[in-house]
Amino acid sequence: MVGTPDRPSTAQPLGDGYDYDFNKDHNAGSSVRSVTAIRVEPLPPGTTDFAWTEGGWNLVDQKKLVIYGAIDPATYPITGQIVDEKRNPVPGVLVTFGLASMGQAGSATSDAAGKFEQSLPAGTYTITPTKAGYTFTPDSKEINLSKGGAKIKFKGNPVP
Repeated sequence: MVGTPDRPSTAQPLGDGYDYDFNKDHNAGSSVRSVTAIRVEPLPPGTTDFAWTEGGWNLVDQKKLVIYGAIDPATYPITGQIVDEKRNPVPGVLVTFGLASMGQAGSATSDAAGKFEQSLPAGTYTITPTKAGYTFTPDSKEINLSKGGAKIKFKGNPVP
């Protein structure tokens, strides 16, 4: 059984019934702060569930209502290419697509021509390329994906 919310043991006692008590069940703040989330099934293919421990408190602090999942089944293409400083393709780059405050939504790997493609629902995404032994310019890009899709480029530079 969960007790009433209480302050941490380091907080100054106020005598209002919420002071730390060693003999009580401790859930400091967890009953006070919350977010309303509606998950619409099924999640689109390739979409991971919301990472509540990573982005949840940010949404609580912003007093957000979160609705996610198969709200709009339409997806839009994100295409791109990764080349080096001599404009040669960089294959084998993992490109991740993250929804703002929601965690990773998908990934793709660049092919022999340095090209990658992913289709995702409309939204604001942070796109990040990674490959051992390389740095990228820019290191990530934020796009607002909508009808028509998006085309992006990254420059991959081998680490000396």
